[in-house]
Amino acid sequence: MIRTIVSAAGVFVSTSIDYLFILIILFAQKNYGTQKGQIYTGQFLGTGILVGASLVAVYFVNFLPEQWMIGLLGFIPIYLGIRFAIIGEEDEEEEEIIHKLEERGSNRLFWTVTLLTIASGGDNLSIYIPYFFF
Repeated sequence: MIRTIVSAAGVFVSTSIDYLFILIILFAQKNYGTQKGQIYTGQFLGTGILVGASLVAVYFVNFLPEQWMIGLLGFIPIYLGIRFAIIGEEDEEEEEIIHKLEERGSNRLFWTVTLLTIASGGDNLSIYIPYFFF
């Protein structure tokens, strides 16, 4: 049990060290005192979403035969390439999302930190999924 806890803590620290630099930049802003709660909650929500997505992926991966896993992963870049060829980049969607966040005002920093955590933690899924699977 202790071994599992130490191992999980090591995986979390090793994959989340890049967040340290993001958080340093966010906390270095002038309005740190009034907005630190939003930074903390955004960070925790983003990390929770990443861990939750990993657990859901592991749940569904358990239904696949082990011989198929690598082959099925090859469909992801094929899908992304076809989608990009047909639809192209969706800059308009990003502008709409930014506009909606700006309308909300005070929650903007919270959602920005959450999205930053998810965006910079996407590579963590490649660590969490095999860790939870085995």
